[in-house]
Amino acid sequence: MYYSCREDGLHIGGVAKVLDKVRNKSLLEWEPVNDRIIRVRLYSKYTETTIVQCYAPAEVSLEENKDEFYLHLQGILTTVPMHDILMVLGDLNSKVGNNNNGFESNVGKHGLRLRNDNGQRFLNLREENDLIIEGTFFKYKKIHKETWNSPDGVTGNQIDHMAIIHRWRSSLQDVRAIRGGDIGSDHNLVLSKLKLKLRSVKKDKRPLQFDSSKLKNPVNKETFSTELSNHFHLLSDLPIDDLDEYFKDVQEAFTASSNGLLGYILHVNTKKPWISWHIWEFIEERKVLKQNHSESKGNNAADAAEKCKAKSKEVKASAKQGKRQFTGDKAKEAQTEASKLDTQTLYIITRKLTAQVLAKPQLSRTKPEMLSLEKKISALVGQNILRDF
Repeated sequence: MYYSCREDGLHIGGVAKVLDKVRNKSLLEWEPVNDRIIRVRLYSKYTETTIVQCYAPAEVSLEENKDEFYLHLQGILTTVPMHDILMVLGDLNSKVGNNNNGFESNVGKHGLRLRNDNGQRFLNLREENDLIIEGTFFKYKKIHKETWNSPDGVTGNQIDHMAIIHRWRSSLQDVRAIRGGDIGSDHNLVLSKLKLKLRSVKKDKRPLQFDSSKLKNPVNKETFSTELSNHFHLLSDLPIDDLDEYFKDVQEAFTASSNGLLGYILHVNTKKPWISWHIWEFIEERKVLKQNHSESKGNNAADAAEKCKAKSKEVKASAKQGKRQFTGDKAKEAQTEASKLDTQTLYIITRKLTAQVLAKPQLSRTKPEMLSLEKKISALVGQNILRDF
C-alpha cells in the first residue's frame, strides 16, 4: 500500500493506492503530493499508465481550499507524459449531474441529480486536460450509480468518479458502483474495467504466384506456349514509343496467358513432394464431383455419390503410387551418394525421407541411448546402403 497523509501527524484525510504483488512489480514510481493527492505510475508492455488518486474538499469547504486543491491537481496533470494512459479517480465530492449540454463528448447523460460547485470545477478540469468522465456514460439503475449514501440511509449521490484521457476512452469497458463491499464506509466501491485495444499491425500482402507446376504436363505446356505466342504477335504490331507502357503490355500478356491455364498456387505442400501435377488434377476433378453431388437430388444424387467415391479411390491410389515412387527414387539416389562417400548429400536425402531433423537427440524407449545416424539410414533404405558405405 502506498499512501499520502498529513505532515502534522493528525489522522485526518489521506489517500492511498493498494497494489497486489503482481501489479507491484510493475510500479515505476509514486509521488505523495499531499494529504489529498497521490500519483502512481505503472509500467506495461505497450504504454505506461499514470493514476492520480484524489480526495477533493467537500462542497461546503472554503473556496480557498477548493482553489488550492485544483491548483495542485492541475500541476500534477501537466507533468504526466503525453503518451501515458492518464486516469483521475477518487472521491471528488462532485455532482456533475445528468445535464450534459455543451459537454456531450466528455460527459454522458446518465449522471445523477443536479450539478454542484465541485461538479463545475471538475468539468473545468476535464476540459483543460481532455478527460472523459466515464461513470456518466453507462446506463445502470440508480443503485449502481450512487457511490455515497447519506447517514439517514435514504439519500444517495454520485460523487466518486473515474475519468480517463479521451484518447483511451474505448479502453474503459465499464464503471459501476458495487454495494456489497463491507469496507466500513458511507461510500460504495466503484468498479472500473479497463481493456487496452491495440491497433493490429498490417502485414504486407505477398503477390499471388502462378502454379507453374502445371507446365510439366506436355499438353498444358503446348497450350500455354501457343496462347502466349498469340499475345506477343499482337504486341509486335504496336509501335514502341514508351518502354514503360510496352513493359506493362508484356506483363499483361503473361498474366492473361497464365490466369486461365495455370491459375494461382492455393497451397504449398512441402511435406508431400510426391503429389505431382496429375494428382492435383484428380483432386480438382473430385472437388467438382463433390459439388455436383451436393447439388443433385434423387437418382442423380446416388449416381453422383458413386462417381465421387470412385474418384476418391483414384486419388488415394495415385497418391500412394506417387509416394512409393518418390521414396524408391530417393532411396536409389541415397544409395548412389553412399557409394560416392558423399555424406552431406546422403544426410540431406535421409532427412527429407524421415521428415525430421536427425541432429536432434531422440532417446529409445528401451535403452537410454541416442539413435545414431547409421541406425536411421539402416531402417530407411536398407542394409545394402550401409555395406556400400
